Amino acid sequence: MLFRSCHGVGGLNAATLTGDPADTGAKIDALRGDHLPQLDAPTLIRRAAGEDLAATMTTLRCYRPFAAPPKVRVIGAEHVTNALANGKGVILWVGLFVHGSFVAKVGMHQAGFAVGHLSHPRHGFSDTRFGMAILNKARTVAEDRFLGARIKMGLDSATAALRTLREWLDEIGRAHV
Repeated sequence: MLFRSCHGVGGLNAATLTGDPADTGAKIDALRGDHLPQLDAPTLIRRAAGEDLAATMTTLRCYRPFAAPPKVRVIGAEHVTNALANGKGVILWVGLFVHGSFVAKVGMHQAGFAVGHLSHPRHGFSDTRFGMAILNKARTVAEDRFLGARIKMGLDSATAALRTLREWLDEIGRAHV
């Protein structure tokens, strides 16, 4: 029901994804190959905006202290399981263009994997000082329930965070040996 409702009003949320829908649509059309669904760019933008709204609503619902998490099914988890069983590590990178990274964290957690998040202070809803200090906590508090680690970067440098991330990955790797 939530996803259907969000898709229904996705067009209203499109401005949060792009400042210029026509330009974004032209870029989508230029990059699209024959292997992608042949939906027109405005429809793709509207659907992406609906997905973004649904992900945000799901995150906010999980912000409540005793909220039940969404049930997420991970397709392809056996690839991660096989890599770990063979002594290999796996990094799943959720692209910056994907607004459903919360659902990815929930799904991987529910599938039994240790989930880490390399997090920038702007991660959340806002990049203002007030937003980073207050508003973004709604997203990070909800996410933290499904994370094994949140590695925080500084505003100006990621060096210390990358060291911490490497140490965490080493620790996880030793746990699977």
